Amino acid sequence: MCSSWYSQIASVEYLVEKQDLKQKFVLDIRDKKSYFYSNEYCENNHDEIFNFVIIEANQGNNVFLFHDQLEDLRVYFSQPIDLVWQLDKETKTVENVTLYKATTIYKNKKWTAWYNNETPINSGPFVFGKLPGLIYEVATDGLKISLTGLSKSNKNCFQILKKEERIDKESYDKYNSDFLKKLKEGYRKNTNVFDGITIEALLEESQKKDLFREYL
Repeated sequence: MCSSWYSQIASVEYLVEKQDLKQKFVLDIRDKKSYFYSNEYCENNHDEIFNFVIIEANQGNNVFLFHDQLEDLRVYFSQPIDLVWQLDKETKTVENVTLYKATTIYKNKKWTAWYNNETPINSGPFVFGKLPGLIYEVATDGLKISLTGLSKSNKNCFQILKKEERIDKESYDKYNSDFLKKLKEGYRKNTNVFDGITIEALLEESQKKDLFREYL
């Protein structure tokens, strides 16, 4: 595909794999911002109990906004993330596309990315980006993100509400830790935490939501 086609790309689809779990994600690119979110938002049967995190990135700085829902409260917290990439001359070819290797350290883990320098898009999945081209793959031990599709239009499957409450990262982490503990205690007691929802289903959804939790 020519670079002029790529310049019109507004949405990139990725598959996230963590252990035995797989989930589709979308990267919407809008002007100087990008939004990375679960494809669950695009499905009509999206479970309203679990609202997956929306990651907002601004190309003008290194501050990321993480939007989420804590019970009935819409919240967000911000984090500066300044990745230092080491560009490598090593290449590999995937479906006739030449990819270049780059590595970085994030959350004390080494991450390896493969990008195409003929695709002039430096937005990327999760907190990764600002490489000399579109990221086709990025992985660390136990987690892999792979590009599966490109589109010229945003999916626009989510809406960030104007009435959001800003919280600090510590409060956010504490809520999620306490909530998961509550689910596990309910499972051990064989009682439902929410009416009409099995504990097994809640734990499964919690695991899906937590694909990136340890890396936030």
